[in-house]
Amino acid sequence: MRLHVSWEMVETLFRDSVTRNLDHWISPSSPHFKLTREFALSRLGEGRQLAAFFRPRFSGQSIRVLDLGAGNGGVSVGLGNHSDFHITALDIIVNEDLRALRTSTRLPLHQVAGSGHQLPFADGSFDLVLCLETIEHLSNPSALGNQIMRVLRPGGVCMITTPARFRHLVAPDPHYGVRGLLLLPDPFQRALMTRVLRRGERYDVEHIFWTRRGITRHFPGKHRVETLINIPWPGTPRTPAHILWYLARGWLWDRIIVHKR
Repeated sequence: MRLHVSWEMVETLFRDSVTRNLDHWISPSSPHFKLTREFALSRLGEGRQLAAFFRPRFSGQSIRVLDLGAGNGGVSVGLGNHSDFHITALDIIVNEDLRALRTSTRLPLHQVAGSGHQLPFADGSFDLVLCLETIEHLSNPSALGNQIMRVLRPGGVCMITTPARFRHLVAPDPHYGVRGLLLLPDPFQRALMTRVLRRGERYDVEHIFWTRRGITRHFPGKHRVETLINIPWPGTPRTPAHILWYLARGWLWDRIIVHKR
């Protein structure tokens, strides 16, 4: 499939953008700066993986994609460099780093400012909605799930990534790297981070989910749920350990796909 620009160019521009602009969002002296930087840099590669994963599922058709909570745009760019993916990147504000990246690459991406609680699109506007590391930051996941199902066409799919809480109970949490944080109830997490550890004035994580069902119950209407685990990405069981991990995927998922019927 045709590329708009070379991957070498895209990778160079994206890495330069992250390196140059990340300290506008988080101080380099912050204890979780390194974790945030690694996550930011990984987004372009994730977009390329997703392009390879989803293209066979849509049988060569032109694919309308909503990247909900697009952030620095790495996933949008990784997908949107392929001519068969038509990307709309939505965030609560227009991300200026992504705007600059769009200008320098001239990729035909659309940026929209809006809320996941009330998406500014017509019913059935998209074949694919990406909700990557976003649902845990929103105060009303049911409103988000309703909106996603509304803008998906029948037969469309939504991919969700969000940390599985059981994975991080005694390990460093996935956002701030604080060990054991997710053993605490949500209000205590917020108090610890803002008042005790003083990791910023606002703790922007609303809820880390315990189960797959805790997430998918927010998506109304007829649908089918597919759960992916990284063994390897997106993975199928190959060893006894893999089989046990697969059986526990309702608590230890990597990616969840909701198929709208």
